[in-house]
Formats: sequence, C-alpha cells, structure tokens
Amino acid sequence: MPRQDRAENRRSKKPRENHSSRKGRGHKRQVAEDRATVDALWGSQVVDQPTQASDHYTTTHKRAKRMRTAMWIGLVGGASSVFLLALATGNAAYQAFISTIEADPGIQDEQLWSPRQALVVDEINRWLNSEEDPLPGAYVIDWNRVVTSYQAPDPEDVDENDPDTDISAISYETHYVDLGSNTGTLFEASVLVGYSDELEGFVASAPSLKPMLPPASNEGDTQAFPGAQDVQESEALDFAVQSFMEAFYSANPSALKVAVGDGREGTGYMPMPAAQRVDASITSTALAPGFRASDEEDAPLPEGVVARVQADITWPPTRVPADSAEALEAQGLEFDGLLDDQSLDDDAIFDDTEADEFDDDGQRMVQRTHRASVEYDVLILEANTQTPRVVAWGPPGTWRTLSEHSNAINRQLTSPDSGLSDSE
Repeated sequence: MPRQDRAENRRSKKPRENHSSRKGRGHKRQVAEDRATVDALWGSQVVDQPTQASDHYTTTHKRAKRMRTAMWIGLVGGASSVFLLALATGNAAYQAFISTIEADPGIQDEQLWSPRQALVVDEINRWLNSEEDPLPGAYVIDWNRVVTSYQAPDPEDVDENDPDTDISAISYETHYVDLGSNTGTLFEASVLVGYSDELEGFVASAPSLKPMLPPASNEGDTQAFPGAQDVQESEALDFAVQSFMEAFYSANPSALKVAVGDGREGTGYMPMPAAQRVDASITSTALAPGFRASDEEDAPLPEGVVARVQADITWPPTRVPADSAEALEAQGLEFDGLLDDQSLDDDAIFDDTEADEFDDDGQRMVQRTHRASVEYDVLILEANTQTPRVVAWGPPGTWRTLSEHSNAINRQLTSPDSGLSDSE
C-alpha cells in the first residue's frame, strides 16, 4: 500500500476510549454528590431544624456570656467608684488640713536657721556674764534651732471689721541654744523673739532653762571597724604609724609628703603645727576595703590595712605668771587644763624656767605644758612588707572612704623657717 494511503487510514481511525479514566471521573463525581447530600442533611438539621438540646445549649451560652459581661462591668465600676471616693476623701482631708494651717497662725514650724540667731546668742552670753552670774561656769556651745510660735497674718488678708480677726503685725519665734558647764552638765536655754516687717527683731522674754540628758557611756562596746575582718598588727605597722604622726605634727609639708610616699609633682599635704613630742599607738586594725586576706593561719598580713590610731601630743610650753597658777590652784579651779589632783610641784604641768625665771617686771614665771590626746583612722598600704606606709587618714569612722593620696591638695607646699608658705 502506498505511503499516502497508510497515512490517511491512520488519520481516519478514531482514538480508543480509556474506560478506566472515565470510570474514575464518574466515581469522584458520585462521591462529591453524596458528600453534598450529607452536608446538606446535617446542616439543615443543625441550622434549619434545631433540636431541643442544641437550643438549650445556645440559650445557656448566651446567658452565661451576658452574666460574665455584667460581672466585669460591676467589678470595674465598683473599683473605680472606690478609687474615686478615696481620692475625693483624701483631697478633702488635705484641703481641710491646709485650711487649718492657713487659719491657725500659731502652727509650730521648726527651722535650722534664722537671721536673728546672732541676736539670741548675744543675749544669752550677756545674761550668763551678768553680775548676778545666773548659771555659774556655764557657756554657750551653739545655737540649735528656732520654732515659729506665731506667724502674723498678711495685712492684705486682715478684715479689720471682724472682731475675731487677729490684726497683730508681730510674729514670734522661740530660739534654742545649747549650753555647757564646768561641771559637765548640759543645758538648753530658750528665748522668745519677736519681729515684723518694720522691726528686725527684739528679745521678748527672759531666758528659760532646762537640763539635757547626760551623754551615755558606751565604753567597751565600741567597735572601731564594724563589719570588717580583724587582722593582727605588727611591729612594722607600729613604726609606720609613729613615723607618719611625727611627720604630720611637724609643721613641715615636705616631711609629710615624703612620709605618705606621694611622688607626684604639684601636690602637697597640710601638716599640723609642730609638737614638742608625739607618741602614737595602734588600738585596732582590720582589713581595708577592696583587699583580700588569706585564710591560712600563718599567712602574712594583707596588702591593705586600716588602723585606729591614738596620738598623745605634747605642745611646746608657754610661760605664765606663777602667782596666777598658784592662786587658781589654791581655789581648786582649773587653769588652762590644770587638773584638780595635780599641783605646781608636778613637773609635767608647771616647771620653773631656767633662763627666764622672772619677766621684765620682776614677776616669777613658770612654764605651762599643754597636752592633747587625739584619734585617727589611717589607711596603710604595703602592710605585708617590712616598709608599710600610711597613705591616707581621717577622723574615726571614715575608714571606708579612705583611699591612697586622698588627703592631697593641688598645691605644692614648702616650709621655710619663718612659717608655712605655698608655691603654685
């Protein structure tokens, strides 16, 4: 058969149908129709035709939701009402308190400063030094405080036609002054002072007195370094403290700077006036803040140590008339620190002068020796070596704040023979 005829026969043949594919499509269509029928059936039962159980469930659910909403609204509303009521009550009480203060000029107002405190101190001194000698051996320690006892109203707020209105233009305040005495008893003196816009201030009463509580004795219970770890002192620490105190009480800034070990330029240290003798001793030692100590028994000292130091200072003697000292001692009174149980025969208090036994007027003179016992907290570095050094110091209780060279000033000091001077 020719090739052309075979091609035409192939084109004229119908393709064979795929019975398996046709069957599959029909099956899927049938399943889809069945599902639609089921969904429609159940949907109509639930939505279009609700049962008694589903109706009860829907009604209960809606009722519970409404109850929850009402409860939340009640809680929020109640809390808001309580808060607003408390706020209104507090505001009313505050306004009432303010109105009471404004309406009561006698409100007590305590202050720690007054422009009239000098007037009060001068008045107390005049009273103590008067011929009557109202409080023997007493003296003023310090002005303490002032309390306003009456505040005059503002003239603009005064109604002169109101008989209940106080139109006084003078305010009053009570000043309190602390007093000491030779017997050791402490007193509190008070004085009433008046003032106004026209009057600077005037004393409006005689002084009032009352005793103060005596200082409590706490000997034996005092801790030098509370909360710090105690460390053992050493002979090297004793030498370091003694050398530092001698330099500190030398009136020589250069010696003090060398003792501290501050090699920086442009810094200096202020020493105390020169003492005739200094005896320093350590009363307590502890681990300095920021340093660690070893837990071993025979471990060396830590690098940083704080110490409480007591220094007994003997100042250069002064020349006083012998008859003045003898007269005062005969009366049993103190003379510039003379104790009752010490006499003129005690060389530690009075000594006859060798070169100048009499002054130019022929009056016999004696030497008066002055002593002081003081305490310091000091910071010692290189305490674990044989050459420890004191690098900072302060009053007792300041040991936590001490740091190396914290006492330095930004000025280089020198000490010529004529006294202290400084150089920029």
